[in-house]
Amino acid sequence: MGIEIKNLNFSYGKKQVLKNINLNFEKGKIYGLLGLNGSGKTTLLKLVLNLLKEDQGMIFLEGRAKKDYREEEISKNIAYVPQSITITYDISVMDFLMMGFNPFLKLFEKPNREHEEIAEDYLRQVQISHLREKNLNSLSGGELQMVLITRALIQNTDFIVMDEPVSNLDLKNQRYIMDKIREVSRKYNKTMIMSLHDPNLIRKYCDRAILLKQGEIIGEGIAVESINRKNLREIYDMPFEKIETTNGTNYVAL
Repeated sequence: MGIEIKNLNFSYGKKQVLKNINLNFEKGKIYGLLGLNGSGKTTLLKLVLNLLKEDQGMIFLEGRAKKDYREEEISKNIAYVPQSITITYDISVMDFLMMGFNPFLKLFEKPNREHEEIAEDYLRQVQISHLREKNLNSLSGGELQMVLITRALIQNTDFIVMDEPVSNLDLKNQRYIMDKIREVSRKYNKTMIMSLHDPNLIRKYCDRAILLKQGEIIGEGIAVESINRKNLREIYDMPFEKIETTNGTNYVAL
């Protein structure tokens, strides 16, 4: 059934941030949220993750109102890949990954050898086994992002929410990470919901695009159709040029 959002409104104090949001996130698809800073992208993701409570409207997870879920149930259904993390102590990649099992452990229970084997299997499948014993704080931006995605996979949820997963990476690593995200979604039938700043990445890698402006949805649909000059001009208030290449269509701001 996926995630369904009906007539959602949210405000920070007196400032309304999201207005009458209606969306349906289907299983196995990749969704890209596009909009200026302050358009409501991150707030929408936080509401889906249950980090914020909606003022009005409802969010349904697998046909059941999200408000009826306990916190640990949300973690068993939706994993989160943050834009970045700050860890002030030394921890190996493997120990960090093992923390992904926490939502499934009983009080005072610790991960066992079976959990470790599952983590090692995901490391192999995502092709980062060589990072197993590395200090998390020593990783490059691209390596860290792959570790965060792997930990989300370990939670074995149907839905993975990502806040700007490639914003701190160079162009080469942006493409590498987005290739991996698409590969993971297809291989494991995961629903990926992510905010991105680059409309061309949404057009290339996402199944559907959600366009936000001042807290309202101004467009939602198939990514290659929704990312167009008209919609981009409305979002950014500037003209865009359509560039056709052997690798597909791109849009460049003028």
